[in-house]
Amino acid sequence: MIQPKPNDREDSTPLLEDSTQLELTEVEVLPSQSTRTKIRKPRNLPRTEPPLFTTKSMEMIASGAPVISATQAFLKPPDWSEYGQERLYFQKHFGKGRYIEFYVLNKQKHQAESISTQAEREILEQYGVMAARLHAVFATYASLQSEPWKEPFHLLGTDLIKTLKVHNSNKFTKSQKLKAVADLAWVVGTLGAVIHWFEGDMDLCVRERSLLWIVSVQEYTQPNVDGESEELHEVVIRVQPGLWTHSFLNREGAQQRKALYQYGLIPKEVFDIDPHRRKMATSMALYLIQNSRSRPNGVYTVESLLESVLPSSDIEKALSDRRYGWKLKESVDNALLTLKDNLKIDIDFDDETYPLWLRPVWSLPDEIADLPTKSETSNSWGQSGYRIATFPSIGSRQNSPSGYPCRFKSVWMSLKPDEQKRPAEPPLVPVLRGTSLIAKSRALQLKRYCLRLNWMEKQ
Repeated sequence: MIQPKPNDREDSTPLLEDSTQLELTEVEVLPSQSTRTKIRKPRNLPRTEPPLFTTKSMEMIASGAPVISATQAFLKPPDWSEYGQERLYFQKHFGKGRYIEFYVLNKQKHQAESISTQAEREILEQYGVMAARLHAVFATYASLQSEPWKEPFHLLGTDLIKTLKVHNSNKFTKSQKLKAVADLAWVVGTLGAVIHWFEGDMDLCVRERSLLWIVSVQEYTQPNVDGESEELHEVVIRVQPGLWTHSFLNREGAQQRKALYQYGLIPKEVFDIDPHRRKMATSMALYLIQNSRSRPNGVYTVESLLESVLPSSDIEKALSDRRYGWKLKESVDNALLTLKDNLKIDIDFDDETYPLWLRPVWSLPDEIADLPTKSETSNSWGQSGYRIATFPSIGSRQNSPSGYPCRFKSVWMSLKPDEQKRPAEPPLVPVLRGTSLIAKSRALQLKRYCLRLNWMEKQ
């Protein structure tokens, strides 16, 4: 009996259907995946300012008293005082009856609900070195406006991430970094001030509480990969400089002797310092550069410098806690080294006024640095001082190819003991150095440590 031959076409049908089904499945899945990962750029964005330091290594920055004292207000949250129940203020005196008072103003109509519902103390806890850095960025852009009290400017969140080094790690997504920038902008936008200031015959007072920076934030989102939640894709920050700029950043008014026009220079390297690992160095750099114009003679004391960037509680703790005082001394030494390395500051110690054993190890000669601490202290007693150079300052724009003054300042620190005949123990060092010569009456005679800034032409 003849058996029928198997039909190849019939046997191959199931396999053909499976392969066809596989191909169809792939065709259906791929477009779906591509649409989820497709990024849509926000449209109709307002015109934003270019990032800082794109064409030059230094930028102009407003350097009037409101800018400098606001930096201190951000750096020293513990020094704020209460004037009512859960109401806080920070006061900075400048002599001749002039002062500036800062307040937390978070009940403005333009502010987000997330910031308006917070207590002042909660907002104050978010102040710090990062807020001071963003404040410096705002002051830089404000100095570029001809009439800043009338001219708002817009900044991209992605640009600020790079400038401020926000969450400079791959552990955070772009959306998380943008959220951090937006929150920080809202916080900086809560600082208000009352200014009591007379300059000769000029009345520069701002008697009503007003914001230094009127900040609003526009967030642009896109669907997440799960199709349900959304993530930030861009943030646009609108900044309107406050009324203080009409008195302290008014070019035309200064020409008419009706206002001040105070500005300085800030180098890019200031923002390259890690604000988390090098907090004190960042604080010192911001304060010294912003304050370079208001102190033309450049004389500082260690007391004024530390009190300008540190809460008073930190200095008081250094008096009572020897170990904490030692850590503070180490922090100051490391901050100076960071300023030397990152900002290319020259630091020269004066052998006649500053003890060798007080200096940081990195500044000592090799034959001294290799000695044990005890030998270094007992055998290398002396008096010394040091100079810090390359802080930019203000001068004439003439003979400057970039249009900015090519001048720098030098910083001198010196120690003057009470008695010259005997090697008296330095007043500050016994606490900070951790020796047994702790005497509170002599511990913080910080006015005897001087910082002098001298002009030096840029080579």
